[in-house]
Parts: sequence; C-alpha cells; structure tokens
Amino acid sequence: MEFSAWINVFGIVLEIIGFLLLLFAVKAMPFKGGGFTSGLDYLGNVMSTRHPRTNRVGILLVIIGLVFQLVSLFF
Repeated sequence: MEFSAWINVFGIVLEIIGFLLLLFAVKAMPFKGGGFTSGLDYLGNVMSTRHPRTNRVGILLVIIGLVFQLVSLFF
C-alpha cells in the first residue's frame, strides 16, 4: 500500500471519529408541537449542543481529515 493511500485512510478515519463526536455532542430533538413560539424554542434546541468542546473537536477532526485527503492527492 502506498504512502498516499495510508494518508487517505487516516483522513477517512479522522472524519468518521469527528462525525461520531458531533453526533455525541448534539442534543436530542424534542417533540415539536403548538404555535409559533414553540417553533422558535424547537429550533433553538435543535441547534444547541450539550458539549460545546466536543462539538469543536469533532468539527476540527472532520476538517483535518479533509485536509489529509487533499494532501494524499499530491503524494
């Protein structure tokens, strides 16, 4: 297996780990019902996270994984 293939696989693994961390950090969506104000509360709950640091690490790992995949194209 070539070096570029190893870099590509490592980038994919980092992306998967980052995506799993993002899934862990996001709150479960509450049941939506009622009027306009409950819709705004629902949207606020969906967009918020339980663990902001975990969310940032997940995003960072996904970005680093993409960079590794782009770097593997040039080796």
